[in-house]
Amino acid sequence: MTSRAERITELLMGAELDGLLCFLPENILFLSGYWPSTGDSAVVVTRRGQRALVLPSVDKPFVPEDWNGLLVCYDIDPTDLQAGSPRDKVVQALTVALQEFGLSAGRLGCELTFETVAGSFRGSEANVPGREMYISLTKQMPRLSMQDASGIIRNLRRLKTPREIDAFRRCNRIADYAFSRAREAARPGMTEIEVAAIMESAFQQYGISVETASRARGYAFVMSGPVNSANAWLPANFSTKRTLQEGDFVLIEFNGFADGYWTDLSRTFIIGEPSERQHGMIEAVSEVLETVVRAVKPNVSAGSLDELARKGFRSAGLEQYFLHYIGHAVGFAFHEQPILKTDSDVLLEPGMILAIEPGLYIDKVGGIRIEDNLIVTNEGAERLSNCERSPIL
Repeated sequence: MTSRAERITELLMGAELDGLLCFLPENILFLSGYWPSTGDSAVVVTRRGQRALVLPSVDKPFVPEDWNGLLVCYDIDPTDLQAGSPRDKVVQALTVALQEFGLSAGRLGCELTFETVAGSFRGSEANVPGREMYISLTKQMPRLSMQDASGIIRNLRRLKTPREIDAFRRCNRIADYAFSRAREAARPGMTEIEVAAIMESAFQQYGISVETASRARGYAFVMSGPVNSANAWLPANFSTKRTLQEGDFVLIEFNGFADGYWTDLSRTFIIGEPSERQHGMIEAVSEVLETVVRAVKPNVSAGSLDELARKGFRSAGLEQYFLHYIGHAVGFAFHEQPILKTDSDVLLEPGMILAIEPGLYIDKVGGIRIEDNLIVTNEGAERLSNCERSPIL
């Protein structure tokens, strides 16, 4: 298998670029193993294999012990905060790194068209590079040329290393525990937001205390009943003060990270005994999930998986209630390329991590989705998420 370093060199040479420069925490993590806590950091990777990290000294404990590249640290002092940002220091430190590599007149690929940015540990406020960062850099090095390399970065991010796969396994173990706590809590009289709070707290506590992550946080969206769960296909999900009742579908969408590695999972519970229609929905979703997971293997197209799911729902007479694609990649954000939709001709490769998420959403009945994360292997697929899938409590 071609190593990541070899793939970087190959793609940079093909694009006639000397290196990659990234500011987004998710891409810094991908290229270095270091996940910034503040966002005021940068990474440079050259096609000759040189690597440099720029970061505030306060973040040094998060740099992997086996980091073997250039490390340029700067200190944050009160005047930086009074000025509003330490980003001038980022540019100054970055200039040192680029000059060290002889790239003050080089051609660098940058992440100029990332339309969606992964959440950071400081979920309330994520720092991302703006126009001023690039202007400041070119003032320091007028002969430096930068062009968009977002496509190259997304392509590189598709395949995970064994070390990263272990990190994703850990994140899924944490989520499995959080789902077990939610399953215990989902009873009549509980509200959606109460179940969500239990799950989010469990993820953070278990992730840090038991799985020894430095930083862990999860976001649970609990949607119940014939209206809220039926709307769970929408991009905007919410947990409300609605009380769980007998006969409810309780659909939980969960996104969480442990040290920057994400999981994206869904489970659905039924409060009490399912009706005949609900039972049919459970059976169809469960069958489609297993059918698609069995079909995951190298050289299978992303589009064929979506069509396989639609065929399964079609045979059950329920295709009109499957309102989204069958899945997507997961990794340094909880939505990554490729998207597993019918018109995609992307071929699966070993090292991809996927979310497979069949679901049905019927107005005035409710919604059900069961979403698993798995790794594409040489032989097929390995499930990373192992929490109970049966909606029957």
